[in-house]
Amino acid sequence: MKPALTWPLATLIALALASAHLLDGPSDIEREQHIADEAARLELEAARLCKKLMGDEAVHHWSRENQLRCAVQASRGVGI
Repeated sequence: MKPALTWPLATLIALALASAHLLDGPSDIEREQHIADEAARLELEAARLCKKLMGDEAVHHWSRENQLRCAVQASRGVGI
């Protein structure tokens, strides 16, 4: 092989090998963190929606069919 091609070819191969990790997808930990972040964001938005629709005392939960359910939590007053 000609010397004029050796160094550029070696550089190109080294660059390809150095960037090979970029072709991998996210790691399992990154994927799990993303799922946890999305779940937390969903819970926050569900709580906001219930409070917007039913007031500050509203709470939310999920049905077995994964439907959002909002309810007003009875406040407990302090007896005098």
